[in-house]
Amino acid sequence: MQVLFVYEQYRTRDLVTGVDESSTLAELLSTMFPHSSDGSGPTPPKWDARASYRSDLLDVYAVTEWAGYWRTEKDGTRKWSTSWDDGAVSIGKKYVKVKQTVPLLQVLLELELKGGVTCPVPRFPVFCVFSRNESEFQKKYLASKV
Repeated sequence: MQVLFVYEQYRTRDLVTGVDESSTLAELLSTMFPHSSDGSGPTPPKWDARASYRSDLLDVYAVTEWAGYWRTEKDGTRKWSTSWDDGAVSIGKKYVKVKQTVPLLQVLLELELKGGVTCPVPRFPVFCVFSRNESEFQKKYLASKV
């Protein structure tokens, strides 16, 4: 599968292809960013001039598209349903913090069970990545998305 990682602070992104569903986000990110405790792993990306993105100091949010529709129950009452069934309309995007230590497939299934569709870009999930070293940006960015 393909996974898109977005780094909003630097207005850049990485499209990772050939990702196994049993991989964890922590495993993927450790191949992309150095580890803070010993500096092991890859060198920081060119866009990360301050080297603040370290694999063990990242927060990851799934960018989900939420939808729903009014459905008529058997008793004639109408109930709001949060799913992408026929007639669904987009409610908008939500950013949901995800666990990095569970398999990617489990992350996506848990998001789907909460009613969010995890693939707003057709065919692959999108994750917004923030450095805890840059937490002020993260707070401001996420506050603007609520």
